[in-house]
Amino acid sequence: MSEVRLEPAVPSIRSIPMADVVLETRRFFSLPIDVPIVATGHQPIIPHPGILAKYFRTRSLADAWGAHASNLVIDTGVERVGDIDVPVGRPPASLSVTTISMLTEHDGVLAFRPPGIVQVPNIPAGLSKSVATGIEMIAAAWDLAIGSTAAAQAIGAVGSLLRPCVGEMSAVFASRLLLSPVGEAMLEAMRSDQEACVRLYNEAVAEYPDAGVRPLRVGESVELPLWRMKGGAIQPAVAQDLDAHPTQLVPRALVTSALTRSAVADHFVHGLGGWSYDRIMEQWMNRWLGWSMCPASLATGTVRLPDCSDHDIAQALHRCQRTVRRLIHDPHRGSTASLSAEKAAMLDEIKSTPVGSPARHAAFTRMHRWLADIRGKADLGTAQVQLAAAKQSAPIARRRTWGFPLYRPKSIGELRSTVESNATSQAIRLAPAS
Repeated sequence: MSEVRLEPAVPSIRSIPMADVVLETRRFFSLPIDVPIVATGHQPIIPHPGILAKYFRTRSLADAWGAHASNLVIDTGVERVGDIDVPVGRPPASLSVTTISMLTEHDGVLAFRPPGIVQVPNIPAGLSKSVATGIEMIAAAWDLAIGSTAAAQAIGAVGSLLRPCVGEMSAVFASRLLLSPVGEAMLEAMRSDQEACVRLYNEAVAEYPDAGVRPLRVGESVELPLWRMKGGAIQPAVAQDLDAHPTQLVPRALVTSALTRSAVADHFVHGLGGWSYDRIMEQWMNRWLGWSMCPASLATGTVRLPDCSDHDIAQALHRCQRTVRRLIHDPHRGSTASLSAEKAAMLDEIKSTPVGSPARHAAFTRMHRWLADIRGKADLGTAQVQLAAAKQSAPIARRRTWGFPLYRPKSIGELRSTVESNATSQAIRLAPAS
């Protein structure tokens, strides 16, 4: 069973803006200018079901509105894209995590570093059938992925895995946003009034402290909401960096969203993070540049591996705890709820003697000597190890962030059906944007 969160219940899309900067930006990215665009975005890594829900909703809304679907590829990070965590063992009480590497990767920003070298993954024993099948699918996708950069190669692999689920989606690379007409307009606005840009950004950040966005640093060097590439590294840009060549600058999260929602998309589907921090971006853009943003919506979901529901986990822990308690307090009891005959007889003997008497103390001592002796013959140590393993396994079983090919197709199908059943063809269409 999948849990899905979609907001708002009835999303809206604006009509295609006719402003020159919007049309020129869409031509820059080879996007259509005669139909609206619904977009979502993520790093070029294998999405987990919560992220996959964004792609499902993007496709559903695009189909409902007769719109074009686009994928904003966040290629401005330095993360490894060929590593994938996989669950090993039997759920839910004996799971561990291992990381499989599909690539030998270079360092640096995804948009500018060379593609990785595909390697045969070292597949561990103890995988479930769905996980083993998923790894094979992912490895095959990497085998066929090509691209001149690590980002292009990665989105080739990810795109081939997504395509059977969501069809074709054009890719817009975040690293190229500042080179587009709308990006050039924002850079020029920053050059013209750095003080207002930074001050209004920080004021918006302060109004939403729960969004997890820190303010820009203001001092001898004024920090900008951009990244500056230096060698293979990336660092926060400062005001002086505006004189650098635009290819050395890439947008950070709020600028990426602002450029996308102002000119690239007519509706944008966020996950939880973007849904939270875009409140800051909208206020900042409104007060600084007066730019209007396309409508946005939220899509996220939780899918667990088979036999990993909260009930399954609680039951497994309870069984292990019960076994340990039995082996400590009554090893001969077996799996029944009643006491063993031996312990019942000893307890009766204790109860039959006066409280505080030497006879009662002697009977109590005999029972505990018997327990200590019989515990040594029982497998208490193994049971305690199993309980410790179950406790360590519990958070792994609760994890919702495995790459989506590792789940059973039925589970992903249920997620898709839930998202699609909530898509509406009666969405509100806004008035034409200026």
